Amino acid sequence: MTLTETQVNTDVIGILKSMEIEAKTTKSGAEALGGYVVVEVTDNEKGVVNNLRFNVWANKLKKDGKESKLYTSLLTVRNEYKTKDNHGDDADLISVSGSIDINDYVGQQGLTSRLQLRGQFFNRIEDKTTPQRALMSAKLAIVNYTPVLEDGVPVEPATEKVEAYLIGYKMKIIPLELVIHDNQMGLLDSFKSLYMPNSTGVLTLKINNYPDTTEKEKEPIVQEGGFGQMMEPKTFTKFVSEYEIVGGQQPLDDGLGYSLEDIAEIKELRRKQLTLIEQEGNSEPKVSMPMDLGFGKPATPPTNEAVSQGTPTQNTTTQDGGIPAF
Repeated sequence: MTLTETQVNTDVIGILKSMEIEAKTTKSGAEALGGYVVVEVTDNEKGVVNNLRFNVWANKLKKDGKESKLYTSLLTVRNEYKTKDNHGDDADLISVSGSIDINDYVGQQGLTSRLQLRGQFFNRIEDKTTPQRALMSAKLAIVNYTPVLEDGVPVEPATEKVEAYLIGYKMKIIPLELVIHDNQMGLLDSFKSLYMPNSTGVLTLKINNYPDTTEKEKEPIVQEGGFGQMMEPKTFTKFVSEYEIVGGQQPLDDGLGYSLEDIAEIKELRRKQLTLIEQEGNSEPKVSMPMDLGFGKPATPPTNEAVSQGTPTQNTTTQDGGIPAF
């Protein structure tokens, strides 16, 4: 089949924590707005608070010379929306539709790749009791999965890492290391019974990015005192930053799913893209995203009118009208 860009549906609702949207100028001298928006999403099921950063960019004028609605929407966000950092409990509850990207660059640590979220459409939600969520769905090539071990023993609950690929904008290949945790409904077994290695399907992912208060690493430090030098442990909090499989459709059949040849082509495209980055020797990332980002749960569409007045990406139960398989 001919490889094409994957439609990505995001469904994020949370409190606007902070933002930095500034006037920019492109290399050609065009006016634009760029920066980021941070959304705080409470996950009551896990009892954690996620902080998700969405990079934003919009040129002021479209190719036809008219002002871009995305640009005017970002102006509205910058000038009218209330952040938690500045307004506390009066901060806006918002929904965000967008996509996922990957930034590959050569830095001091060599070739580095960072996943990043991109925000496109923003809604203010008046009802602040609206359940918060951070979901994404997309057609993915599921290449392989392996159990997560600790000291050679499978962790509890049983967890698998899933190697997957997504075709992004302008055929940029985005590799994803997903996770799936077992639950009382047998989510992991359902997934593995449906998805063999090198299969294709539309999966629903939960976007996790929160401090793990149960996991602390100890770092020895040297402290003066007593006799000579004493070592005391210094603890710091680890972050859980992952894309977690929480649901999905039946695997896509031949003609709709990726063949073995397609998956081989996807991997080769990714290899060539990384080789080109290394050859160009980019020393700085274009945009960095520090991670401070039938079965299961389908994504649901936002119900408020988009600030951009455009047509936001719709997050439907399935990408092609199918029934969730797990």
